[in-house]
Amino acid sequence: MSWTVSEHSFEPERITTNGNKYMTGNGYMGCRGTLEEFGKEQLAAVTLAGLYDKAGDKWREPVNAPNALFTVINCDGQDLSVLAAEPAAHTQSLELRQAVHRRETVFGIRDGGQLTYTAERFVSMDQLHVLAGRFTLHSTVDCRIVIRTGIDSEVWDINGPHLSGQQSRMREEVLLATAVTGELQLPVAVAEQADFGFGRQEIDAERALRTVSFDAKAGETYEWYKYAAVFTGLDSGEEPEECALRAVRAAADAGYSELLEAHSRIWEERWLRSDVRIEGDDKAQSALRYSIYQLLIIAPTESEKVSIPARGLSGQVYKGAVFWDTEMFMLPFFLHSDPATARNLMMYRIHTLDGARRKAAEYGYLGAFYAWESQDSGDDACTLFNVNDVFTGRPMRTYFRDKQVHISADVVHGIWQYLQFTGDDAILAEGGAEVIYECARFFYSYAYYNPVKQRYEILDVTGPDEYHERVNNNAFTNALVHETLEIALKAAALLEDKYPAVYAELASQFSGGPFLAEFKEMLEHFYVPQPDPDTLIIEQFDRYYQLEEVTLAELKSRIINKHEYLGGGSGLATTTRILKQADVVLMLNLFKGKFSKEVKQANWEFYEPRTEHGSSLSPCIYALVAADIGSPDWGYPYFMRTATVDLTGEAKQYVGDLYIGGTHPAANGGAWMAAVLGFAGLHFDGGIAALNPALPESWQSVELPVRLRGSSFRLQISRGRVTVTAAEDNSGAVLFAGFGGEPELCRPGAQLQFTAPAREAAEQMLNNMKGAIFDLDGVIVDTAKYHYLAWRALAAELGFEFTEAHNERLKGVSRMRSLDILLEIGGREFSDEEKHAMAEKKNRLYVEYISRLDQSELLPGVKDYLHRLRGRGVAIALGSASKNAEFILDKLNIAGLFDAVIDGNKVSRAKPDPEVFLAAGAALGLQPQDCIVFEDAEAGVAAGKAAGMPVVGIGKPEILQEADLVIAGLHEL
Repeated sequence: MSWTVSEHSFEPERITTNGNKYMTGNGYMGCRGTLEEFGKEQLAAVTLAGLYDKAGDKWREPVNAPNALFTVINCDGQDLSVLAAEPAAHTQSLELRQAVHRRETVFGIRDGGQLTYTAERFVSMDQLHVLAGRFTLHSTVDCRIVIRTGIDSEVWDINGPHLSGQQSRMREEVLLATAVTGELQLPVAVAEQADFGFGRQEIDAERALRTVSFDAKAGETYEWYKYAAVFTGLDSGEEPEECALRAVRAAADAGYSELLEAHSRIWEERWLRSDVRIEGDDKAQSALRYSIYQLLIIAPTESEKVSIPARGLSGQVYKGAVFWDTEMFMLPFFLHSDPATARNLMMYRIHTLDGARRKAAEYGYLGAFYAWESQDSGDDACTLFNVNDVFTGRPMRTYFRDKQVHISADVVHGIWQYLQFTGDDAILAEGGAEVIYECARFFYSYAYYNPVKQRYEILDVTGPDEYHERVNNNAFTNALVHETLEIALKAAALLEDKYPAVYAELASQFSGGPFLAEFKEMLEHFYVPQPDPDTLIIEQFDRYYQLEEVTLAELKSRIINKHEYLGGGSGLATTTRILKQADVVLMLNLFKGKFSKEVKQANWEFYEPRTEHGSSLSPCIYALVAADIGSPDWGYPYFMRTATVDLTGEAKQYVGDLYIGGTHPAANGGAWMAAVLGFAGLHFDGGIAALNPALPESWQSVELPVRLRGSSFRLQISRGRVTVTAAEDNSGAVLFAGFGGEPELCRPGAQLQFTAPAREAAEQMLNNMKGAIFDLDGVIVDTAKYHYLAWRALAAELGFEFTEAHNERLKGVSRMRSLDILLEIGGREFSDEEKHAMAEKKNRLYVEYISRLDQSELLPGVKDYLHRLRGRGVAIALGSASKNAEFILDKLNIAGLFDAVIDGNKVSRAKPDPEVFLAAGAALGLQPQDCIVFEDAEAGVAAGKAAGMPVVGIGKPEILQEADLVIAGLHEL
């Protein structure tokens, strides 16, 4: 199931969402997940990477090619489009392993018959210019079928039209549609060839359409194929028309099956390098795999002249521009799985350096000021008026283009990350060092030297939190500028050592300064906001604390129009502490080694309630930092929100009246980061790959491949153990360290194992135990839900509400004490006699619920572990406050596995009193120190420790802090 995304009905209101959700692509082009009969009104599009056009004075945006998979079915004079005829059944699916889009639609036709139409298609990962489709029709009655198929040149544009001089014609059996772009006059050619083994075919060459007519016989299936090729003037020195003709003919000669097989082989290789396997959480597995798929279909594997736009190749939204998202949220995935593509992403920044220089000069600065919205040349496509006021319709001045100066530091960060991960320092000699120096020069000219405080500051900027513009000393921006200066000095030392001629040339180029001496002096006196010594909070920017303190709920209650922009000059959030997305917390994630756990936790707790998460980039950062501070279950909802953003379609669709829909590749990259760099705990600094997992409660383990310094490794990660396996053909070795221990060199073909120190001691303890004493609820079986239902029913009868949060207070507590707590919550008082009657009534309700228990409700691993203990001669007891323990063990068919049962009928004092465990140990004839307690509640852990027994906690480490070892369940043992 985790390899397929599907839905089984047609809902017109989800057409746009599904166009994003069911995307296919290969890095050269992206094909929206629309149905074959859809046109530009339904946003059908084949978006081309790196080809941009400007129509008149409108925004410049990427070009959509004519759609060569267009197909409409007519049966007995009726068009069988889901737009014209409600289908009897409909399924749309995307198979991720092979990247194949499928649909099956059943239409009701005359005489009670049904016609089933299927279509599958893929954008070839083997032949990047080729698309292919397979279609079938099957009718239950005889009927007349007319198929219209060909190239739809009515292209969806947001700010078009972008293609002019359209011509359609036939060359032998191939349909051709050609045009040129308006701004640069670049040719675009689309070729289509179809393979029908039936029917009478007519060609309308001027409209690039085929019409195939035939009489369908009941019970027979009719199958045909379509092949298409797309080329532009950017692709080679040859005419795009000739290239497209040659490619489509070769595709048709090879045939659909051969094309699909070659395409599938490439995909299998991609998945071998990137698939992350999660045990224990199917929903997370599906969402993460889908996120990885979205990154793979937009990866520029064959070109270093393009990068990944903010909305991938899902259309023209955000002008098809490349943002900071690439370096901060997508690059890490490619660094760990596909370094060649990571190199292409950074070479794109090198190729667009001149555009960054032009922008810096435009604003009167030195060096390189990278585009906030970068296209093919690197010139900034971002406008000064990006958002319209929804109340007046007037354009609003925003400060994205000219004040988000951190973009240049983000580029430097990305280049240095690439070098650290791969060891490929040649990128410095190929232009990377020049980019770094020019960005440092830009910041030197942008910075303000404060003579009173004797420090350099960065004033008048917009940080990641775009709701607050033109602020001073944004902590994130200053930290990135500081890193840029450090990297400039490190790059100089490396370049002088390994590429002295290149270094000498650059040193001569920048001899007039500012250069290394000025960078060093600025670095020594540069201001980066630090944690307050009392609160540990880092102020997001100067005077942030002077803003209005308001809850997010209160701010949202002030919204009049749901599309109104919260930032800008008069936005609701501008004068408050509410921020759009992770800002300080993002900085803490990037520089995690520089801050203590206490600082990270304090800032997480401070900023999260004040974060609107108005960007899909935000939640994953809170997941990453939550994992870093050892609270993965805090971060899990943010991970899931990130990983499912394109599956649910619930992301923000408008800023003001500007449509910003489409896919979210940065969120897809963020989901991968949260899973691998967060929960799996992988951190590589170029020297040591450290592994400190913090898995969410439901995750049993994570397994994934990584590529570091040119070598491949497979990681198997659970809470207490990490296994690293190096590929046999690795050319080098990498240092790995697990759980904060000493690093070990992992050589080709070798395998390393790391065990958490606490886990190692605990496992030794488990191996030496003579007796095991188990609590019942939450350890052996989850009957807590039945206790809750019984208590809730009793509370309802008494006239008050009893919630799951209230129920937490009852865990591990005796029945009578639980009743007392319940009555405290409800503010009721009763006599002892009345309370005993109530307790009995609650018990009767509970027994009714548990009377249907069977072995299927045993928690994972329980029976296997009990059998293993008996096989080792370990004595086993139950120590529970429940008075129904023996009844439950019988229902679960495991009573025979226990040597003693001590329950609420045999002891008088409730946990945290140790009576129940001491009695259990005595019943086994063992001393306390020879027994180990297995408990899921704080009170139970305290009782075990009070009995002088080691305790294994089942549940969350942050709750069961006093346990000697905490695991998710007995399956881990």
